[in-house]
Amino acid sequence: MLKERESVADAKKSVLNAKQKAFCREYVKCYNGTQAAIAAGYSKKTAAVQASRLLRNPAVLDYIKECQKEIIKMACITEEKVLNSLVEVLDRCMSAVPVMEWDYSEHALVETGTYQFDSKGALNAIKLLGLHLGLFDKNREQTNENKDIDIHWTDEMKAYSE
Repeated sequence: MLKERESVADAKKSVLNAKQKAFCREYVKCYNGTQAAIAAGYSKKTAAVQASRLLRNPAVLDYIKECQKEIIKMACITEEKVLNSLVEVLDRCMSAVPVMEWDYSEHALVETGTYQFDSKGALNAIKLLGLHLGLFDKNREQTNENKDIDIHWTDEMKAYSE
């Protein structure tokens, strides 16, 4: 009998009211709990406290995840699309761009003979791709078909992957 009451109470807790659902929908727009609470109709004075309380509620977190999935579905974002975009960014960042300088005699920009690339963007894309593929997991078994790459974990790499 007691267990029945507990399960009924848990079921009632998991059902969100309209204001809580509004909070969730607003939260996935801005990811700012206080602003989402205000937009959902909570008092400005208590918005921060309400947001903190709501973000600890498992039912609210589940509904936020549902809202996020719906946004992803509506935007047609797939894992394949994200990975393809990362590869495209990597290719663009790695392409050599000639360094240009102003030539006063020709009154135009001319190539200097040196080239540059976006190393920061390239490294970021490589990092995201590597993380997705699990390449930085130190416990991962190396399965390299060519066997021509030998990876050695340095102390810095071990520290970074932990």
